[in-house]
Amino acid sequence: SDTDSTGFVRKTLGPYLQFVTLAIDPSDPAALEGMKTNRRNTRISVVLLSVFLVFVGVILSARIVGSEIENARMKADFAANVSHELRSPITHIRLKAESLQLDLCYDDDDRQDHYDTIVREAERLSRLVDNVLDFASIERGAKRYSFRYDDLLEVLAIQLDAVENTINGMGLVVEQNLPTDLPALWMDRDALGQVIVNLLSNAAKYGQEGKWIGITIEERPDAVDLSIADRGI
Repeated sequence: SDTDSTGFVRKTLGPYLQFVTLAIDPSDPAALEGMKTNRRNTRISVVLLSVFLVFVGVILSARIVGSEIENARMKADFAANVSHELRSPITHIRLKAESLQLDLCYDDDDRQDHYDTIVREAERLSRLVDNVLDFASIERGAKRYSFRYDDLLEVLAIQLDAVENTINGMGLVVEQNLPTDLPALWMDRDALGQVIVNLLSNAAKYGQEGKWIGITIEERPDAVDLSIADRGI
């Protein structure tokens, strides 16, 4: 077959019809050429789009795998930290209880100190278990909060009382800068209390070298800031 400059196409129908020739004369060669160009561009676009989608898929897959690896690492670290944190109060409780059981106390004051240590470490153990249960609930998406207007100063006082023995036993000084007329705040009392006691426990544990814990509440036009600071590592 051959094509001349006008777009006229001639083709021989061989080998069976060698003496028959089919001739096609397009009425609009420019439109035909445009159609061919469009088809070629479409094929190129499909190929490029496929390559792009594959590239995006590889990137997304890599990010998902990386996120899963990071989550697994965080969970492993969390489990290791929890195991370490649980071991400490359990060890203290066991040692003090065995001392009481074997009557290895010097006097009544020493015996009372053993009782206080057991209670303090039991409270710490209870907080750790609550944290683990809350973490599991959050991971499952089952954590529910109950919000209502409540007194932040009262919640803070209750949590300070809960860790008082720990703070006093470490010889830490608590400095409070609190307002006297704080309005009721929209909060989940239990959840916020857990946040406060965790911050206080961390400040006592990691700020023992500084021998100081600072608690400050500042009012802003649309919120209240509660900060807990220490001078440790």
